[in-house]
Amino acid sequence: MSRRTTWQVEADRRWPDAMDMVDPAYGNGRWATVAWCAGLTVHLHQTRRGAESSLAAIDGYACGHGCWRDHELVDLAQPEERDPEMERARGERRALHARTCRVCAYVYSGKAPEAALERSKAREISPAGGAA
Repeated sequence: MSRRTTWQVEADRRWPDAMDMVDPAYGNGRWATVAWCAGLTVHLHQTRRGAESSLAAIDGYACGHGCWRDHELVDLAQPEERDPEMERARGERRALHARTCRVCAYVYSGKAPEAALERSKAREISPAGGAA
């Protein structure tokens, strides 16, 4: 079993694996590209330039079948910032998509809507930079 790096552990803390994620955060590096559309996807990059290039591709071509362009670049070395209103709106939009999308209902065994709302609620009330 390989040892998790500090950046992987931090990514797992910020975006814990749940039934609304494609996979747990993958890759290695300080820079994360996060796609909040449909199934949450987090990819870690060694360099900012690599992350910016990845984000430009995601923004230009879409992150998946349910893409609505809710993507961001996150520096894991910086304190986490959260906007409770954005977290609430993001959770509601993700839950609605998961409820109405046949692909997501199948892939996530119907558990994604509740998982998306639970994630947004936890991110609304837990302090940024603290345990969720």
